Amino acid sequence: MRRSRFGLQLRAIRDDEDRARGLGVKAMRVKLSAFLISGTITAMIGAVWFYYINQVEPQTGFDPIFDLTLVLMAFLGGYGSISGPVLGALIIEPLTLWLNTQPQFSGYLSEILLGAIFLIVVLFLPRGIITTGGELITRIRTRGRPAVIPATSVGSSALASGATAASGPSSVSSGGGR
Repeated sequence: MRRSRFGLQLRAIRDDEDRARGLGVKAMRVKLSAFLISGTITAMIGAVWFYYINQVEPQTGFDPIFDLTLVLMAFLGGYGSISGPVLGALIIEPLTLWLNTQPQFSGYLSEILLGAIFLIVVLFLPRGIITTGGELITRIRTRGRPAVIPATSVGSSALASGATAASGPSSVSSGGGR
């Protein structure tokens, strides 16, 4: 889907919705289609899961802690890639299992701790570990210099060499009193 025309339209809407509309993308239709596809896939997976366990109870169908851990996995690793949520799951799942086995974290304390971790991730790693780590590695590798040397403009070198000649009578003035 990522390499199709629909995927290109979704990325254009994600980057700048107004510019995508200006280029002819029907943003509302594309977003509604993406929501429909996402909901259909999620509903099919949920239907197979509940068929497998043969029962639906509120604590299995609507568990806010489960929802929080899923969102925390995506945000911690970095959404927008497949490797980000996988890394987040490899970190969060053992942590939640460990919290559930510790007697001092019984009750709501483990939920409060997960919420605090989520707030820390949102505040200090808003784009996830993978993106932030990649930027940190690039910064260390280039020692603070830009990774790509910016190109010099042609006009700036001509302006620097001919600055004294431009102050003669042929120079253009912006007006104003002198």
